[in-house]
Amino acid sequence: MTKIHYGSKFIIFLLTLSFIAGNDAIFTNGAASAQTDSPAPTLNPARLEPQRVLVFEKPFPNLSDAAINPNTGKLYLVNMSDAVGESSGGHVAVFHTTLNGAIAHSTNIPVSFYPSNLVINPNTNTIYLLHNFNCPEGSTVTVIDGNTDNVTGNIEDNMVMRNWAHGIYDILVNPVINRIYVSNGTAMSIIDGNRNEVLDTIAIVAGGSSNLEDIKHENDKFVRLMAISPENNLIYGVREGNRTLAILDLRSNSIINTDTRLNAVLRENAIDSYPVDMIINSETSILYIMNQAIIPQHPDAGISIPTADIIAVNASTGEIISESMAEVQSFHFDLTLDAKQNRLYALSGSNSFVAIDTSNNKVIGKFYFETGELPNFYPRMVLNPETGILYFVGSDAIIAISTETLTSSTNKDSVPVPEIITDDGADLSLALAISIGAGITGIVAYLAFRKKRQP
Repeated sequence: MTKIHYGSKFIIFLLTLSFIAGNDAIFTNGAASAQTDSPAPTLNPARLEPQRVLVFEKPFPNLSDAAINPNTGKLYLVNMSDAVGESSGGHVAVFHTTLNGAIAHSTNIPVSFYPSNLVINPNTNTIYLLHNFNCPEGSTVTVIDGNTDNVTGNIEDNMVMRNWAHGIYDILVNPVINRIYVSNGTAMSIIDGNRNEVLDTIAIVAGGSSNLEDIKHENDKFVRLMAISPENNLIYGVREGNRTLAILDLRSNSIINTDTRLNAVLRENAIDSYPVDMIINSETSILYIMNQAIIPQHPDAGISIPTADIIAVNASTGEIISESMAEVQSFHFDLTLDAKQNRLYALSGSNSFVAIDTSNNKVIGKFYFETGELPNFYPRMVLNPETGILYFVGSDAIIAISTETLTSSTNKDSVPVPEIITDDGADLSLALAISIGAGITGIVAYLAFRKKRQP
């Protein structure tokens, strides 16, 4: 017989209470909640639903990244700077999300010196924020506690952050062993997430000198690290010089060279191509890559929308499974994977995306969502794999769409926009209810992680 201690019972009671309170605030149209979505419209069952829209009270002029912690439901948006030309006015905005896609603004975390990318370790509920500003203060990693959403420290003074030729492009996290990896293309720093200290800095160029000072400007050997397989301790990227797939073995900290050329097949009129995003399905070892065509622009052609192909590669053998599963056109490229539903989503245009069935690598369809009076521009796409909700993030709003009803028969359907919710800070009951549940969930996940780490 399993015994439940009183402390565990109390946590279960609070979780249940916060869940009930949160859903009551969401589904009732009382004055206690500002999340007053209009009744769900009668749609063809194949159409996308539900859809929620949250309009920002103050726009994000320089949105640079977005990520979600599936354990807490918190969505984090990075605003590089609050005004053009400023280096000290950026912030990270925090939003609570729920099972049915409702969104509530929680707080803003002020950060300086051009914050750019962020990653989240859901097991420890810790956020690592990368800066990309050419000064000592701007070449750091900011650490944020996801339980309190406060900055707890900065990781700095290492070779990668002080001596970067291309800018600090990449930050990846391995939540299984609690390691964070920061790369500038020629070297990579390994950070211990338990102490938030740099353990080592290694050269990652394929060939050439292993001296970190010598390789700072070896552009032809520049390696862009883009995807991580935590279960296999491997990082995947691309070599700048010959566009071949590069694999970094984290057990030996060595680059594995491959002959897999990612630009072997070019589109008509293209002179080259370059991977702009990459994601790995660790269960199948299939690597999905967005490969953008580089096509010279004719002076009289006007505006040309960049085009990319989605490539599928067997990460174990290097074999290219598909040279173009789908074509996407967008000024911003983004990939996200739902391993539970065997689906890959690719941003395609300002208000559309492509869905692919990863069990057979076949396209399900291309889906559109109407934005009404809102600006038609959403450069970031974030999936919560626990709820199946896709969040499309723009400078003026967040749009949430359920992925449960996506089928091939919906590829020409668009989704009516319900009543727009203004981010006026009035949704205190919802935010409080979600905060309780999210905070406890984060604590429980962290304790479980710590227990697992104990010998």
